[in-house]
Amino acid sequence: MMHAAANTRIRRAMTMIELLAALVILSLAASVSIGVAGPLSEGQRRAAAIDAVNRALSRARLLAETHGGAQLTIDDHGFTARAAQGGSETLARDVRVTLPVGFDGHFETDGATTDSLRFDARGRCEDAIVILQRGGHTAVRIELLGISGQTRVLAAAAEDAR
Repeated sequence: MMHAAANTRIRRAMTMIELLAALVILSLAASVSIGVAGPLSEGQRRAAAIDAVNRALSRARLLAETHGGAQLTIDDHGFTARAAQGGSETLARDVRVTLPVGFDGHFETDGATTDSLRFDARGRCEDAIVILQRGGHTAVRIELLGISGQTRVLAAAAEDAR
């Protein structure tokens, strides 16, 4: 009788094979989740770039309305909104909006490529398309309706095949 009670108290520990099998399953789950999270981070980069465009445009409009005009330029690092010059005196008011790392871009107006847009004293500019590139490929195309100031994303590129 005593012998039977002793056997019920013994706990069975995990064997080495069971432990290794559990680790393999966890590592497979981790590798699958990393593959799924990769495209999300690219989408987040595009969303940050679109947000940077919208911030740059709204700051350029504000500068134009408060200083009688403005110019928005784009370069390899982002946007610079510069207040218009008043007579011989420059209203030194520059606003910088940085693009996410790896993005650069330009504007297209009437089919011509340019790196700057001019805003009048009412904060209006000509209609344009903002083209953002990443790695030499077009990542985002954003339409700017100059009179209303509205923007519309025309295309956000699908994940590039690697």
